[in-house]
Order: sequence, then C-alpha cells, then structure tokens
Amino acid sequence: MKKPGIPLKRATLDDRYDVIVIGSGIGGLTAARLLQHYGHRKV
Repeated sequence: MKKPGIPLKRATLDDRYDVIVIGSGIGGLTAARLLQHYGHRKV
C-alpha cells in the first residue's frame, strides 16, 4: 500500500477520441450517432 498523502500518478487523456459516450440506451445511441454524423470519433 502507498503511504497516505502521496498523490497517485495522474491519468492522461488520449487524443485518439473526441468524445466518450457513456450509456447504452436510446439517449447514448442518439448522441453517438449525431456526433459521428458531425465528424467526431467516439468510443
């Protein structure tokens, strides 16, 4: 275990994606489709 008070390594964002859509319902599907239509890449 790490000692209390020592910060963890900061995560970095990956530039391969413009947007991350979270959700598998109709809202997530619609958002992903519209983003793809306007030229964004998604995960």
